[in-house]
Amino acid sequence: MSEIQSSNDGVSYSVTVGDEPEDWERSDMRLSPSKINMYLKCPRSFYYRYIAKLPETLTIHLFRGTIVHNILEDLFRKKFKYASYWKRGEAQKWISAEFEREWNKMVDSKPWLFKDYDEKQFRVETRDMLINYCDRIENKLSEMLEWGVYYSKDQAFKNLRPLDTEMRLHNKDLKIMGIIDGVTKDFEGNSSLIDHKTS
Repeated sequence: MSEIQSSNDGVSYSVTVGDEPEDWERSDMRLSPSKINMYLKCPRSFYYRYIAKLPETLTIHLFRGTIVHNILEDLFRKKFKYASYWKRGEAQKWISAEFEREWNKMVDSKPWLFKDYDEKQFRVETRDMLINYCDRIENKLSEMLEWGVYYSKDQAFKNLRPLDTEMRLHNKDLKIMGIIDGVTKDFEGNSSLIDHKTS
């Protein structure tokens, strides 16, 4: 059995490699990359949130992230899953309407979220984020055809759209779990893991 010691952002930690000590018991808690990062940055915050389970303040960032994730998932899974649908800003119109519907629902049901935040600013910022994402997809489709990377829009879209969305990965032995927002493969066969960030 060996121990590796390291330091990250001023926080020292050690990892034991090899057989488990006899007196060691596994926890029922599953770890995720977010939990691990929180522990490495601030063990006390980790303790308060996941061990003591102190209540968290619900902020606009949490709800905004949920709305964006859900809309982006539906974008590729339901509404715009074929290349032929990506034309003349149709995705931008759809995503804008979906966003307004979901955002208005949140404003009506949770007005207290905006006690400390400017609702209009967050609305515009979040809608623009979604529209810019659709613009980026349309631009990339055009560029791939223009540059001769692919011969058809369908071929280009197949390699541009996420292969999987909201993919959950588990390691039962290590009790580690993570959620990948999307997986894409480029024209050279390289895979990319996508994690949407809205804060």
